[in-house]
Amino acid sequence: MVVSRTKQKLCDFRNGMGLEGVTNACEHMQEKMAAGKESNLFQTINERKAYVEELLKGDAKSGMPFVYSRMKVTASGTVEYQGAFQSPLVLKTFAWHLALIGEPGARDRQAGALALCATAVERGLRMWQQGEFDAAFPGTFSEAACGAKSLEYLHAITKNLTDNTWKVILKRAAKYNKGKKNGPTINALLDVRAESARAHIVDIPNEEYIDSDSEESEDVFSVSTTGSIGVSLSQKE
Repeated sequence: MVVSRTKQKLCDFRNGMGLEGVTNACEHMQEKMAAGKESNLFQTINERKAYVEELLKGDAKSGMPFVYSRMKVTASGTVEYQGAFQSPLVLKTFAWHLALIGEPGARDRQAGALALCATAVERGLRMWQQGEFDAAFPGTFSEAACGAKSLEYLHAITKNLTDNTWKVILKRAAKYNKGKKNGPTINALLDVRAESARAHIVDIPNEEYIDSDSEESEDVFSVSTTGSIGVSLSQKE
């Protein structure tokens, strides 16, 4: 029962992120079409197909273009991408995750989540790869269909992103996060009870305890805060 429910909640989380990636990709394409109406640009299937193919045209040297925030042409004529994992599409999807976990969690690296966000956005763009929206084209947002891709993104994130880049990503994602404050939280998604002691375990650094090898140190099982006799792990019944 517990295992089944946990799997269902994890599935709900994955589906939520997958939907966010598709939504952001669709909004991006619709904005491009609306902006090009007056000049008659981006109105044909072939134009949209070429655009998406360019975004997804990755290589082992520069990665996937859609994850970057900008590009520039060097003096030699080569294209150089900058702002890894800082494109609006990736940041908007990442903001969904940050809104879900809340502000305290958003201060730390969320490498796995960022990898899933990039995977979700790629899947959303692939739904437009034929020049018009096709929800069935890339398959489901599942481990079987997307697991290998997300691990490849995770490899790049853990290997290449510096601390400074992470600070920039979190700062820029926070701007998109502001519009998602009223969305569901991780507590709601996982049905965490507000009164649950398990959900309120705190991490208070204690360097003296960490550095001590003494076996005489008092532990939480042998001291009572109510004046009654505490319970020790070594206590015999």
